[in-house]
Amino acid sequence: LFRSAPQQFFLIIFARRHLAASIFVLVAATGAAITMLMPKVYTATTSMVVDVKSDPIAGALLPTVGTPTYMATQTEIISSERTAIGVVRLLRVDQNPQLVAQWKEATNGTTPLENYFARLLRSGMTVSPARGSNIINLSYSGRDPKFATTVANAYTQAYIDLLIDMRVDPARQYSAWFDERLKVLRANLEKAQAKLSAYQREKGIVASDERVDQETTRLNALEAQLAAIQGERVDTSSRQRSSGSELSPD
Repeated sequence: LFRSAPQQFFLIIFARRHLAASIFVLVAATGAAITMLMPKVYTATTSMVVDVKSDPIAGALLPTVGTPTYMATQTEIISSERTAIGVVRLLRVDQNPQLVAQWKEATNGTTPLENYFARLLRSGMTVSPARGSNIINLSYSGRDPKFATTVANAYTQAYIDLLIDMRVDPARQYSAWFDERLKVLRANLEKAQAKLSAYQREKGIVASDERVDQETTRLNALEAQLAAIQGERVDTSSRQRSSGSELSPD
């Protein structure tokens, strides 16, 4: 009798069922043992909504939020070493004696502490933008669930701080440039005033503030006297017209 290939396969398995069962039990036991011996890894995940529509400093519109290019840029910023260094600073790693000792033993002080731990943190972090939305999922895996949660939250804060710095830095640069220009212009003004004063002294046309004030006061007094005389003449003319007499022209 001829049997199909599937039938032959099942017949072979049935004939060697004891061996197959032994192999299955051995593989399952090995997998369970490896799982029990391996240290547990916990993953903390946080989601961030990217919802920035305009630059608060320059007032310019940003690229459309949610586009693949923009979301990819934000993903790269979160994954960057600069953000990881911000996480190290937020966690105050440099104030932990055990971690400082670990850094010294691993690098002999040749690598900056922040860069060393930033590289370690980046190895346990994954960033993935949600497809078709403006949500970015950030996950961090570690052996301590509390530490994994702390790092994930610190990554979120470090990313926000970095975005603020990236938008404020141009304004700081412009402010520094304007301050420098103001110093130059003020110095030029002082030089011009000094030259003007020297020229006035040389030509004898220097006028003190006291003399200018006196001339101004005298001019104001003359204007007041003229206004009073004109007022009296108008009043005299009105009285003469009311009495029927006419003044002869001067």
